[in-house]
Amino acid sequence: MTQPEQEARPRRKSTQGRYRPPTWRSAVVIVSAAAALSVYLFVNAPPPLAAEPMKQGTVPIRTVFAMLERENDAARALWTEEIVTRGKQVGLAFDERWRDERVVAGPLPALFLRETAHNLERTPFRLGLFLGSPHPINTANQFSGEQAKYFDALVLSGAAQHFVDPSTNLQTAMFPDVAITDACASCHNEHKDSPKKDWKVNEVMGATTWMYPEATVTTERAIELVRALRTSIRRAYGTYLEKVATFPTPPQIGTAWPRDGFSLPSEDVFMRELARRSSTATLLSLLDPEATVLDETAPAPATAVVAPPAMKPAAVDHDTLVIRSTRATKVSVERDGRTLLVARIAAGGVATMTARLPLRVQLGGVDGIEIEYGGRKVPVPATDPSDHSKSVEIAVGEPNQEKS
Repeated sequence: MTQPEQEARPRRKSTQGRYRPPTWRSAVVIVSAAAALSVYLFVNAPPPLAAEPMKQGTVPIRTVFAMLERENDAARALWTEEIVTRGKQVGLAFDERWRDERVVAGPLPALFLRETAHNLERTPFRLGLFLGSPHPINTANQFSGEQAKYFDALVLSGAAQHFVDPSTNLQTAMFPDVAITDACASCHNEHKDSPKKDWKVNEVMGATTWMYPEATVTTERAIELVRALRTSIRRAYGTYLEKVATFPTPPQIGTAWPRDGFSLPSEDVFMRELARRSSTATLLSLLDPEATVLDETAPAPATAVVAPPAMKPAAVDHDTLVIRSTRATKVSVERDGRTLLVARIAAGGVATMTARLPLRVQLGGVDGIEIEYGGRKVPVPATDPSDHSKSVEIAVGEPNQEKS
């Protein structure tokens, strides 16, 4: 049970004197530590101290990989759904030749990840990231050897794969790369160089692969690696905005998004939304690394684990569904009797998808659940927070319904 779950339940006095509520001094220490960690991770790292540093805890690299993957998943979902999919609806273009000065377009989702990976290579950390596939458009991304074997195991189990790659002697982790929208599948199906032409929504298309030389790192290094990834994502988005500035008719850059019209968010606005989607899970992983390791036996957070029939969304009348959970849970989303998504959400994680109404969201209980559609909160019925066995169905776009 995670710390947030324990705090959510009513506390009972122990008859054996084993439980003692924290004093106000302890509470101050906990809040101060969390505040200091947030400042370091999400603002600026403090300058090094002249005094001898305190002994630090260690974090398994597989926990760090899971944190990085959640951050990367959130960034890719934000880019794919809110910039690419929405951007196309208001006249923005995205193309694999986006770096050509004659092409008025931005990078496709896979190329946004590649741009992020290139930025990571420029950091002082030996943190590697690439997107591999058994059927890549770019043959350089073809899995082979041990990686191909582990990818097969990933597809069969739906769970992340951790191993030491004998060809590099690096700690390696593979996470499912899923076609989260119809645009992901259709882009590959229609590409002239694609060796596979029948990709479907929610199908595992490849694996996001992370590499690092050490099996454990200090908590400080774990934070530095997350900050390095966020900085790399910011630079990737900033590079896109630089390209946008050269367009004959550039969109307005500021606080608005493509959903609001011919606009794009600034770097700060984009990164604030990324932090809002991913910071809770990252902080919980740092506070309780063992819980993250245990949770990795399940499929990667917010990743579909089944491949339902592909559904082509309407051109305009769809929006983004966001589901956040403070505890590990399973979620499924249906429309018109068809399953659109089946996912596992880790404690503090988030699942997102773009779909049109009406939707039915099936949850294993609603304790710690927040749901948004199109940026607006969806009412979640109140239930007994101690009863995690109750299955609840929430209708989005229709009167709420609940069933056991």
